[in-house]
Amino acid sequence: IAISHLPLDACQADSALLQYLAILECPYTFKNDTLTIKHSSPCMKAGIFNLANTPDALPALSCIASLAKGKTIFEGIDICRYKECNRVNAMSTELAKLGVDSMEKKDSLEIIGTKKLKGNASLHSYKDHRIALSLISLSLALDTNEHSIIDHAECCNISYPNFINMLTSLGARIEMI
Repeated sequence: IAISHLPLDACQADSALLQYLAILECPYTFKNDTLTIKHSSPCMKAGIFNLANTPDALPALSCIASLAKGKTIFEGIDICRYKECNRVNAMSTELAKLGVDSMEKKDSLEIIGTKKLKGNASLHSYKDHRIALSLISLSLALDTNEHSIIDHAECCNISYPNFINMLTSLGARIEMI
């Protein structure tokens, strides 16, 4: 998958994305504002991340950590409890429904990666666009005969109005009910 027009200036918190991908050992290239991520198996390994300067990355990185080998630790995330919802508790709760073990602490979240997600789960977005985007993306890793139902998934339109259409154009099986 390639994402173009993605300026990751060093002065923006989003520039940490490349550092996070490197820690996860996810094969990527970044050239001319285009991020290209190649699928490989296994793609990711666990790591330790301090998200104090990038707390909004917690939902997406939690989903990635769900599929990484080993235990991933996210530190500096207490502020995540006071966003659109308590994102620390929300991610721990929803990942558990998919069979992912985690341990929530005051200022950290530990996630033990799994080889296979548990399908046929009813997930809650908490009407939080970042959680909805992340859970939709993680659900793409389910076996083809499994699914998840994510309530209020349309809230992803807050930050990415064309997200579901983009995924379906790439072959994802997503149905709005």
